[in-house]
Amino acid sequence: MSMRLLGCLLAVTFSPTLVWPAPPIQGISTTAHDSLLGCRWRRCASNIPQMPRAEGIAWLRLKFDKGPSYFAEVTTETKQVMKVMGQEVMQTQTQTLCLRLMPMAVDEGGHGLVRMQIIGVTVKIDIGGVTIDYDSTRDRKLRTPLTDFFHKLLDADLKLAIDPKDGDTLIIDGHDELMRKFNTFCPSMDPLWKTVFSREAIAQVAAPCFHFVPENAVRRSDRWERSHQIDLGAVGSYRSVNRYTYDGKVGPHDRILVENTVKYEPSKDKTTLPFTIKSANLKSTAAKGEILFDAARGRLVGSDVSMTLAGKLTIEVGGMETEVELNQTQRARIRVTDTHPLHKHGR
Repeated sequence: MSMRLLGCLLAVTFSPTLVWPAPPIQGISTTAHDSLLGCRWRRCASNIPQMPRAEGIAWLRLKFDKGPSYFAEVTTETKQVMKVMGQEVMQTQTQTLCLRLMPMAVDEGGHGLVRMQIIGVTVKIDIGGVTIDYDSTRDRKLRTPLTDFFHKLLDADLKLAIDPKDGDTLIIDGHDELMRKFNTFCPSMDPLWKTVFSREAIAQVAAPCFHFVPENAVRRSDRWERSHQIDLGAVGSYRSVNRYTYDGKVGPHDRILVENTVKYEPSKDKTTLPFTIKSANLKSTAAKGEILFDAARGRLVGSDVSMTLAGKLTIEVGGMETEVELNQTQRARIRVTDTHPLHKHGR
C-alpha cells in the first residue's frame, strides 16, 4: 500500500464530527469514500407541570407536544492535514444533512417520541486530490456506487425515544429496515454498515438538537455538562464532554455557551481496516461556541461550535509501524426552521 493511499485512508478514518458527540455526521461521507475504495432531541415530557418563573431564572424545557414538522440543517466544515512519512495529505470537507423532525407524543414512561427523516444530503470533499461532490436534489436520478450509497441513506425513516432524565436518544423503530437496505446495496460491507450506522450512532445524528438542555432551572453563569461515547469499531471510540454555561437572553432567545473536550481511544479490532491503529495521543483545543434556544416553543434555534484536534498516532501496515501527525479544525452549525430548507434554497 502506497503512503499516498494510506494517507487518504487515514484522513477518512479521522473525520468524525468531534464538536458534538455524534460522529455519524462525518462518518456518512467517510463510509461513502470507503465504499469507493473497496466496494437529543431531549425534550422534557409535556406532562411535567409548568414551573413558576422568577426574576433571573430560566426554565429551558423542550416540548414534545404533537404538532407540525420542523427542520434542522446540520452543516460541518472540516480542514485537516495529516503527515505520513514526510508526505502531507490535505482534506477539506463541507457536508450538510437536512433532517425532518416530527414530534409525536409522550409515551407512558415519559419518553418523548420523535420521527426523524433524512431528507437531504450535500457533500463536497477533497482528500489528497480525490474529490467527492454529491447533492441529493441534483443527483437523485444518477446511479453510481457513490450515489446509490447516499440514496439508501435518504431512505432513513426512524422513530426516536428521548429519555427526559438525561436526554439519551434511542432508535425504537426503523433501524433494522435501514440496515437491510444497506446490506442489499453492498453485502460485503455489512460489518462496516453495522459499525458506522449502529443504532447508537444514527440516533446521535439528532442529538445536537436535544442533548444540551439542563435538568433544572438556571441563572446566568450556571453550568452543567453532558458526556457521551461513540464506539466506531475498528475506527476506535470517541468520548466527548460538553460543558455548558447559561449566558442569559439574546432578544427573545436564551443563549448557552459551550466548551468541548474529546478523547480518542484506538480500537482492539484488527479485522476491518487495511491498517492497525496501535496508539494515539490526540487532544482537542479551542473547542467552544454557542447555542440559541427558544423557550417559548421549547426547541433549538441554532448553534455554532468550532474546535481543533491535533496530535500523533502510530499505525501498523504489513508489520511495519509508522508515526502519523494530525491537525484538524472543524466547525459545526445547526439551523432550525419551520419551512423545508431545500425548498427555500430553490432545490
